[in-house]
Amino acid sequence: KNKSKKIRVKEVSKKFETHHQNIYFGLDHINFHAPFSLTIPLASLFISNLQTSSLALAYSIYSFPYLLFFIIWQQLFQKKITKLILNKKYNNVISTINRIKVKVILPLVLINIFSFIIVIPAILNFFEINSPDFSKEVIFLSLSLLPSVYLIYQNTLINSIGKVKIKSISGIIINLIYFTLLVFVAKKYSSIGVALLHTLFVFSRSILYEKIIYKNYISKKLI
Repeated sequence: KNKSKKIRVKEVSKKFETHHQNIYFGLDHINFHAPFSLTIPLASLFISNLQTSSLALAYSIYSFPYLLFFIIWQQLFQKKITKLILNKKYNNVISTINRIKVKVILPLVLINIFSFIIVIPAILNFFEINSPDFSKEVIFLSLSLLPSVYLIYQNTLINSIGKVKIKSISGIIINLIYFTLLVFVAKKYSSIGVALLHTLFVFSRSILYEKIIYKNYISKKLI
């Protein structure tokens, strides 16, 4: 049994290498992390130090539930869903993910959004933050929390049907548009504009990836 598994893994690995999948996975990895890693440093070149600090703190608060869910996903759901995909049990994949959306993703997001109501005033008082835009930045960023967490599951589904190439190329295009607009928005509308642009970017990316999933899962009648 173990031998057959090793053979299967070797065949899959060979297929990825043959079709340059490793390159596309590398590009996709860059696409996935670039907005989280570069938004604040790039924006800081065009906004004041106070605005940068305010936005960075708001971004950290916004990112925490995303990272928390990523850990939960990796530990509890990734192996289970991957196993279903390898066995081509796509009906079970969709039903499992629908349960996760209702029982895990949505409650986690709602808990964090409501906790922001308590956390934000406490942070403002504790750190003596005088920036009037801080609360608005957190609110704008928190609006994109659901599609941001949703992206983790979207990545799993798209990767499972071998559409990494289209996802990586689409990701490059949308990231280039985002970073180009980021420079303009940071100059023109400061940190509030950056927070709003990031929210629009996350929603746009989520809609794009959802179309890839819909086209390949539903049009091919895999569900």
